[in-house]
Amino acid sequence: MNIPKQLTFIFLFAGSLTHQNLKAQSVNDTSEKISKEVRIQQLAFDDSTRALAHVFVTKRTQLKKNLRLSYIVLVASGTLYVGGTLLFLEVAPEPLTGFVIVPLFIGASGIILGTGMVVINHIRFARYSLKKFEKIIADYKAGKPLPDFYTRKIYFTTR
Repeated sequence: MNIPKQLTFIFLFAGSLTHQNLKAQSVNDTSEKISKEVRIQQLAFDDSTRALAHVFVTKRTQLKKNLRLSYIVLVASGTLYVGGTLLFLEVAPEPLTGFVIVPLFIGASGIILGTGMVVINHIRFARYSLKKFEKIIADYKAGKPLPDFYTRKIYFTTR
C-alpha cells in the first residue's frame, strides 16, 4: 500500500517536534533541577531535614522522569491518532479493514492513557514541590514535628 505524502509529512513533523521537545526539556530540566536541588539542600540544616531533602530530591527526579514519559506517550499517541485518521479518510471508500481501525484505536487509547498519566503525575509532583518543602521546614523551625507522610518516606528511602 502506498503511504500518502500528507501522512508521511505529519509523522516526520510530529517526530521532529517530539525530538525538539525532549531536547528542550532535557536542557530546561538540567538547569531547573540543579537550582531547585541546590535550594532544597540549602534549606536543610540538621540530619532530619537533610534526610527529608534527600526524599524530596529523589522523588522529584523520579516524578520528572515519569512526567517526561507521560508527555512522550501523549505526543506519540496523538501523532498515531492523526495519522490513523488521515489513513481512514484516504481509504474510506474501500471496505474497512482491521488495518485502518488499529491506528485509530491505539492512538485514542494512548491519548486517554497519556492524559491520565500526566494528571496523576502532576498531582503526585505537587507533594514534593519546593514551596511545600519550604513550608515544612518553616513549620519544623517553629517547633512542629515533620509530617508523618514524609517521615515514613525517610525511613524507606535511606535504607
